[in-house]
Amino acid sequence: MTSQEFVRELVSCYEQERNPQKAKAMSAYMKNLFPYLGINRPERDKINKPLFLLIKKEVNENFLKEVATAMWQKQEREYHYFALDLLSKFVNHLTPSALPFLTNLAVQHAWWDSIDYLASKIIGKIILKYPDLQAAMDILSKDDNIWLKRIAILHQLSYKQKTDPIRLFHYCLTNAENPDFFIRKGIGWALREYAKTNPQAVIDFVEANERMLSNLSKREALKRLR
Repeated sequence: MTSQEFVRELVSCYEQERNPQKAKAMSAYMKNLFPYLGINRPERDKINKPLFLLIKKEVNENFLKEVATAMWQKQEREYHYFALDLLSKFVNHLTPSALPFLTNLAVQHAWWDSIDYLASKIIGKIILKYPDLQAAMDILSKDDNIWLKRIAILHQLSYKQKTDPIRLFHYCLTNAENPDFFIRKGIGWALREYAKTNPQAVIDFVEANERMLSNLSKREALKRLR
């Protein structure tokens, strides 16, 4: 099955489940930034499972990129979600050469839902497998684009004991004075997740940098520690 044939099949499956009433509510929840088909997460999972099985033996990096690109060109948000689910499901097929492709996707149709998924479930996993790519996160942490900054800050969310605290804290300080809500919230979230592994390190970091960190970042970081 070619990527084009697969795209036609999945679009057909999704279109059959279009629900205008649900779509309106889902779009409103996302501040009407994107149109929706009206297919919620459990329903999408049911549709996706046989589709993933259909291509399991044929998947390679080029196939994934072609399908993700086709999905990202569509307006309805569920197609973007499918691309993310596909890339996450077969993330082991992605090599370092996929990183520029993924960051390019990130800045298109960008909002917190797609950015956070890309950061922790796709890009973060690739970097864990290919540690030399960490230098690319150093660059993103200083990028002018807030969404690329957020990816750098959040990409270690699931690392636990494998977290690089020096980099995490550096990214947080580099962006501590950024006034953007999503940056400040992201800093707090990243610190809160690491606190599950090393609470004292996070407490010490927040206390040592209390004047630099925003109240939002500090509150989020220490939410479960005090």
